[in-house]
Amino acid sequence: MKVASTTADGSRNLAAITAMVISMLIFSLSDVVMKLIGSRMPVGQLMLLRGIIATVLILALAHATGVLAQAHLMLQPKVLARSLAEAICSVLYFVALMRMSLADVAAISQFAPLAVMAGAALILGEAVGWRRWTAAGVGFLGVLLIVKPGTSAFQPAALIMLASMLFVAIRDLFTRRLPAGLPTVLVTAAAIIAVMLTGAVMTPFETWHTPSRLEWALLLFSGVAVIGGFMLGIQALRSGDIAVVSPFRYSFVLFATLLSFAVFGEIPDGLGFAGVLFIVASGLYSLHRERIRRGEPPLTAAGSHGLMGGLRHRRTMAGKTEAP
Repeated sequence: MKVASTTADGSRNLAAITAMVISMLIFSLSDVVMKLIGSRMPVGQLMLLRGIIATVLILALAHATGVLAQAHLMLQPKVLARSLAEAICSVLYFVALMRMSLADVAAISQFAPLAVMAGAALILGEAVGWRRWTAAGVGFLGVLLIVKPGTSAFQPAALIMLASMLFVAIRDLFTRRLPAGLPTVLVTAAAIIAVMLTGAVMTPFETWHTPSRLEWALLLFSGVAVIGGFMLGIQALRSGDIAVVSPFRYSFVLFATLLSFAVFGEIPDGLGFAGVLFIVASGLYSLHRERIRRGEPPLTAAGSHGLMGGLRHRRTMAGKTEAP
């Protein structure tokens, strides 16, 4: 029955949206924890200790799901390259996180999907029309409003954050090239191990900080949060309509801004808020254009195919193509 089908689609999308929002909340809480511990603990040690916890958890998950026997697949060149990019972006992200407000870090991080789009066009040869290039330009303008180059409010750490997003884009481009049958748990495990090993390499050059019981508890929470947030995000994108679910990634900015104010007393200034709006608007428009390019109904604010309605509708584009 058509009504039953659309109702099921709506319920599935609602569950997927809920999973995505919870995932973003978990990641923002984890960043708060890392920022708190990072005020006393060096970045390398932070990555090493959290990495050990997360590695144990992800390998246990791989064993429970029966894919640990395929662990040799983590040594494939594309997986190793992706993991290296993950390790580099993690180092840069943590360094920036310790030196910038959580709200600004969260806002700049939302430029990553636009950077991936640009990389896919320039490196992979994917078709990207002028509208989406314009959206990417608007998003970058939003980044500049947050970074404020050439002013007294400029923070050099913002450049580190932008470099981190460059490696996020590289990581995601490698992700697109991974074999379809490669288990996601193994890809995640390879990345987590790479981050942990990078922390191990950095630690001898740092001053070791002996964690307190509270810090161990916070590290444990963050290690669990990384796995939980990642798995919830994957579940959200696999079970729901991607064009409906993906915009809810921007809830990360909302959570991070609220937590940044509540925990650290930090709040973006007027230009920072404008930058956030530019980045979010450009990202949503890019999703809208991608939906049109694939021959799906455009996102609207209301109606049976609205974003909040979460109902999926497929149509056949016989003999018709849409400009990217």
